[in-house]
Amino acid sequence: MIIGVLKEPSPETRVSLIPEHIGILKKWNVEVCVENGAGELAIAPDGQYALAGARLMGRDAILKTADLILSVNLLADDDIEMVGKGNHRFQYGYAAPHHTCPKHGCVKQPG
Repeated sequence: MIIGVLKEPSPETRVSLIPEHIGILKKWNVEVCVENGAGELAIAPDGQYALAGARLMGRDAILKTADLILSVNLLADDDIEMVGKGNHRFQYGYAAPHHTCPKHGCVKQPG
């Protein structure tokens, strides 16, 4: 399995996976790919991800190859279009109540 970690849009400062958790995933034979600069605003520079065993990549490559994509915020429609067929995305954090994109299965659930 390949997990992809995306850089969040500004002004977001969080990151969906910190370098300290990569070692656990690697023990489970999970490869982690991190978008260049994803953790910079969360005080987790690229070097820490590399030392932990993650592979640094560009956004497009992660969207196309990762089996599971982690993101704090909802992905933009352009990003969703690039997600590989059969791949999954996990997004958490604040979802604007007006945001729906049923075409891609992103509908805010009530409650």
